[in-house]
Amino acid sequence: MNKFIFTSDKNYTQMAFNEIKKFIPDSRLVNHISQNICTVETKNNFLEISNIINNNCVFVRHICPVNFILEYKDNNEILNILTNNLEKIKSLIIQNKSFSTQTRLFLNEKNDLINNKIINDQINNLLNKNSNIKNPEQIISIVINNNKIFIGISESKYNLSSWPGGECRFKKDENLISRAEFKLLEAIDVFNLDLSKYKTALDLGAAPGGWTKVLLNNNLKVTAIDPALLSPKIINNPNVYHFKGLAQDFIKYDDKFDIIVNDMRMDTYESINLMKIYSKYISKNGLIIMTLKLRNTNTQTQTNKCLNILKNNFNILHARQLFHNRTEITVVLQKL
Repeated sequence: MNKFIFTSDKNYTQMAFNEIKKFIPDSRLVNHISQNICTVETKNNFLEISNIINNNCVFVRHICPVNFILEYKDNNEILNILTNNLEKIKSLIIQNKSFSTQTRLFLNEKNDLINNKIINDQINNLLNKNSNIKNPEQIISIVINNNKIFIGISESKYNLSSWPGGECRFKKDENLISRAEFKLLEAIDVFNLDLSKYKTALDLGAAPGGWTKVLLNNNLKVTAIDPALLSPKIINNPNVYHFKGLAQDFIKYDDKFDIIVNDMRMDTYESINLMKIYSKYISKNGLIIMTLKLRNTNTQTQTNKCLNILKNNFNILHARQLFHNRTEITVVLQKL
């Protein structure tokens, strides 16, 4: 049997495993490493697991293989044990590809002599290689918990996200308009969306302008629809046209856009119906990026129902509960 570790939001862990069980019927939950990180075993190999989860699961945020498990009795032994098993790690690395070491520690007691950076630096030094943190082609995943060290090596494209545990963290700066920016940035990063081939975008419910700013930074001309004011940081940008009205008020116009985005706080089904109406504005091969707000009850049933409605009108390219989503999922669509 093969083991792998999946990560989800702590509120959706059971839903994530339900999805895995549905599409990988022989999967068995082995243990909980933490509230949102679990070990699963199945007969499928990791590439098969990755393909199934990537194409079918919404609530699984990140996966990594477990190639072998080491045991330790004391936290002070961890570095020595990793050093003694370096050849095992080395044998699984593709030598001509860049890598990143990603460690997640769940120790019973605090230890100032060991942390993620210390372990990552030690592995890099022992391998005599420089880690490529931003765009690694492969990842050495190390998860340490309850006297066990789980180690797996995989190409980053099979982990669903190249960020440790799918925790996509962006640096805040003085130009930040709202945290909502991170949702769109994460979608672009995790789904590997290339916006350079697009020229125009429509942002529904744009104020204060976080998503509009991200689109502008990707060299798009943006029509921002919202009765509220846009941030002074973008309002005078020559590539922004601010339509001061509701999304419903813009329907009478007849423009076409390469990208339409929708992060409005509204009922999920109303939001879907609005996107069905707005599909006439999307150009051929254009993208729709939207968030679906989740209810607190029957969340999985509601999500499946919403995705089925969308499937009748769009090609769903991606659908996932991302790190910056909180109680929502991000969906990327193309018109049928």
